[in-house]
Amino acid sequence: MAVLIKDVAKAVGVSVGTVSRAFNGYSDIREETKQAILAAAKELGYVPNLNAKRLSGKGCQTMAIILAGFMADRGLTDELVIKMLRGACRYAITHDMEFAVYVLSSEQQKEKSFEQFCGEHSLTGAMCFGLKTTDAYYENLKSSQTPCVTVDVLVEGKNIGYVGTDDEGAFAEMTELVLSHNHKRVVFLNGRRNATVCARRLAGLEKALRSRNLTLEENYYTDFNAERAQEIVSEYIAQHGTDGASVFMCASDLIALGASNAIRKSGYLTGKDFAVTGFDGLHIASLTDPAITTINQNMEEKGYAAAEMLHAIIDCRRVPRQRLIPYTVVRSESVGFHH
Repeated sequence: MAVLIKDVAKAVGVSVGTVSRAFNGYSDIREETKQAILAAAKELGYVPNLNAKRLSGKGCQTMAIILAGFMADRGLTDELVIKMLRGACRYAITHDMEFAVYVLSSEQQKEKSFEQFCGEHSLTGAMCFGLKTTDAYYENLKSSQTPCVTVDVLVEGKNIGYVGTDDEGAFAEMTELVLSHNHKRVVFLNGRRNATVCARRLAGLEKALRSRNLTLEENYYTDFNAERAQEIVSEYIAQHGTDGASVFMCASDLIALGASNAIRKSGYLTGKDFAVTGFDGLHIASLTDPAITTINQNMEEKGYAAAEMLHAIIDCRRVPRQRLIPYTVVRSESVGFHH
């Protein structure tokens, strides 16, 4: 038979309310009484009701990490998600917080508003990763009363924070690196049309090209699909050979891997006949031959910063509501000097 809260109260000789207040962290309980209650609960095998604890507004705060479109979005790789989750959990375990992870498709977001979802799950706030500007939650968050921090997609709202990367600056810097190796004709293998990060990366690339009075050869959308990128590059090389663009700049490392495969299967060498760059800093990009020159956007730090900002917003602390996490350009031999 399950041990009830009244059993703990009877063992200690206090009221049920006193036991409840002790478990919910109220300060009006004498320390010796609290310790007696905890000892009795342990001896009897009593486990407090966490949902009741959350609803009381005391003790551990529970927040959600919402992975929007995770099952359908090829841009959300396992490694990016794991790194982001690791960062958020690293913050949570040192600040008496819990994170529950939910995967919600664009269709599911239409069934219940963000406020409804948080209310039904007794959440004090949420982080959103993988959100698209076409998602229902993108609009919901603008007027939300429940605190939320979005990762990579900026949403303006009273209770909303944002953590991201300077995608435009990062891609401009990567483009400058490519141009310094005498590459002048560039093809961009983009991600998804309605992704704000893709638009910002394209803007950075074109800005750097304009500074050299150059224009982009082609902008292909791959939907973050490595196989689609491989098809596009194979077709491009079959049509132009080495007389066309000399570099394929990619919106993600997975796209870059697809491009590099196409170059190899077409009988050419990455880093010698064609240059390839990526974006994300995935471990697998360092294992190819040659390794892919990329941007490490430090996803673990993004997760940590998002959790930290969410905690501050929930506690009504005044903190900057927008934060860009520093990136690193990871150079390798996939960008060779063009003769």
